[in-house]
Amino acid sequence: MKRRMDDGGDPDLPNVEPELQFLIGYLFDAGPTSAGASSGVPLTWSDIRAWERGTGITLPPWQARLLRRLSADYLSESLTADAHDAPPPWVREADREKIAKHIKRVLRG
Repeated sequence: MKRRMDDGGDPDLPNVEPELQFLIGYLFDAGPTSAGASSGVPLTWSDIRAWERGTGITLPPWQARLLRRLSADYLSESLTADAHDAPPPWVREADREKIAKHIKRVLRG
């Protein structure tokens, strides 16, 4: 993704429902991760509470849980996506269609 952006292209990002995009902003405003002893760790509940106090935003419980989950998922993917050609952790609809067509061609021989 970095190479694509360095070459002037747009990053290949997943589609996020417009009504939930603010949570991605919250994630990156709050972290998206915390510093651990030897590497990053997901945002802790204390991190999230401190972010709430610092911003004046009070999250409903489901949003706080989702923010913590997003942090853990972000960290997990960042650790596995070190290769410059690592595929994104999602599949776009067009890719599914391409895969389905390929499978049909293979099965038809």
